[in-house]
Amino acid sequence: MSYRKTKCGGLIINNSSLKMIDGIVTDYNANSITSNVMARCGGQIFDGGYFKTMNGAITLNESTEVTKTFPSNCSLLFDADKFSLDDDGAIEYNPDIVGLLTITTTPIDAIILVTDGNDMVVAESHEGIYPVIIGKTYDYSVSADGYSPQAGTIKIDNAIEEIDVTL
Repeated sequence: MSYRKTKCGGLIINNSSLKMIDGIVTDYNANSITSNVMARCGGQIFDGGYFKTMNGAITLNESTEVTKTFPSNCSLLFDADKFSLDDDGAIEYNPDIVGLLTITTTPIDAIILVTDGNDMVVAESHEGIYPVIIGKTYDYSVSADGYSPQAGTIKIDNAIEEIDVTL
């Protein structure tokens, strides 16, 4: 696993879930900080495009309540439904909220683009398979030379979602 200490020095993040841009914790797919509104806790700054504080805990923007929390190694509180500590004590998305979106296309060599709610491109983990967060909405577009492109939106309700797109 790949880890990184954050700007405050005490918080460790798992790079398969989160990353740092200019000292700000953000989603692993982000290329830039997407919002000027940032959640601040314990001196660490979180990207307001993905995260917020609720009941004193860091959670995802889509969250409507925080029912249980846990402290990280630097005493920041995190929403236990959205985050967890891995075996090495690093903060990561709770495995229960991470899903896979599979997009199968005809023709099979079509180009697929998946973006999150912040217009950040979701990196393909395997051919046609994209890591997603359950409860979030994603946009996708499919194109190929000689065909009319198609686009759509999908809300991830299950750990495994599949879409078939025929151009």
